[in-house]
Amino acid sequence: MVIATCILATFVVFCGLKLFDIGSSLADPIRKMGPALGIVLLIVAIFNFLLKDTLELSDGNHVLWMTVVGMLGFAFFDFIVNIVKHGLLEPKRKKSRKRGRMSGLSVAAIAAFDILAGCIMGAAVGISFTLNFGTGVMVLCALILLQIVGKVATIRRYQEAHFTRRENITVLTLSLCASPVIAILVNAWARERYHYVGIFMALAIGYLAYLGLYHLVLIVKKFQNR
Repeated sequence: MVIATCILATFVVFCGLKLFDIGSSLADPIRKMGPALGIVLLIVAIFNFLLKDTLELSDGNHVLWMTVVGMLGFAFFDFIVNIVKHGLLEPKRKKSRKRGRMSGLSVAAIAAFDILAGCIMGAAVGISFTLNFGTGVMVLCALILLQIVGKVATIRRYQEAHFTRRENITVLTLSLCASPVIAILVNAWARERYHYVGIFMALAIGYLAYLGLYHLVLIVKKFQNR
């Protein structure tokens, strides 16, 4: 069930992105309501599902500290990745207006960062399925909505940096496919090692909490720009 659910979730994300690609009218509700609904589902997943499961395995104070460490750690990781990607994309964007495309090394480096981000997301999903199947489903539903809108913005950013369509599709596919693979592997590993699960579930809460706050900030900035 975990394998089937993770693969299906990835397929749903691909379908959602295709709606934007073909300019479907169904993409508008996803663009307008997707991030907000994703944040709501993420809050429900954390406080009504994931946190309860984690407290069954670990002390409350321990969970709190690990969650805070997770939030700060993932925020720092994301900050560094964004700086590096900005450095790879922005100078190339100006040069590529003359050359028409980016170098293969830059594309490979950006793809590696996106794959790593996909692996982190997959690990959070995989650990969420460990104690309760419903917890994993709720986390997946929230991430699907956040991922679709986030990937659309990423695709457009890469297009502006003159990624070819083939390069964009390749990077997107690799990053999306990394998530279910890692989720399945992490879930299989965690089922036999419950004494470690509490730690990783607390880190997953920190990651998901940071992800929710990040998208909330994006929504607030969007309304401020209006």
